[in-house]
Amino acid sequence: CDEAPHDPRGDPGARRYDFSQNPERQTLEDFLESRRPCRSHSRLISWFACDSPERAARYLEVQLYYEQESGGVVLYAVEMACPSKQPMVLIDAVLRALRENNMFKADLLAQEYWQPTQPWKFWEYTSSKISTVRDQLKFPDEIAHSVASMDYSGDRKRVDEFLGQKA
Repeated sequence: CDEAPHDPRGDPGARRYDFSQNPERQTLEDFLESRRPCRSHSRLISWFACDSPERAARYLEVQLYYEQESGGVVLYAVEMACPSKQPMVLIDAVLRALRENNMFKADLLAQEYWQPTQPWKFWEYTSSKISTVRDQLKFPDEIAHSVASMDYSGDRKRVDEFLGQKA
C-alpha cells in the first residue's frame, strides 16, 4: 500500500486526496476521473496497493525519490474487496501526453489505463476500502527487487509499442 495504516490490523478508514497544491497532478487526476468507467474505483478516494512486496517497494522508493522525501519504506500486506486493477506505468504516460497537450494520445492511454488490453506486468490496485492482514512485511531481497524494476521498465517499453500500434 502507498501509505502504512495507523492501525496495522484494522480498517484505516476512508481516503481522500487533495491536489490543490499541485495543479498538474490535479489536472491529471481530473482527466482520469472524467474517463473512469463506473465499475472502476475512483483514484481520488482510493487506497493504492501492488500485487507483491517487491513491486510495492519499488514503487514506494521511486515515489519517495520523486517527492524528495526521506525515510524508509514500510510494507504491509493488505486485503481489498473487489479492487480495480490498472497498469501503473500509464499514469506517467498520460501525464506526459497532457503536458504535450496531445489529447488524442492522452485519451488512448486513459482508455488503456481503465480497460487494459495489453499484457502489462506492473499493476496498481485501487479500492475505497482496505484492511491490513499482517504486520509489517520483510523487505524483498535484491533479486526480487530487480525483477520488479525490470517489469516496470518492460511496461515503459510497452507504452511506446502500444502508441505505435495506435498511430
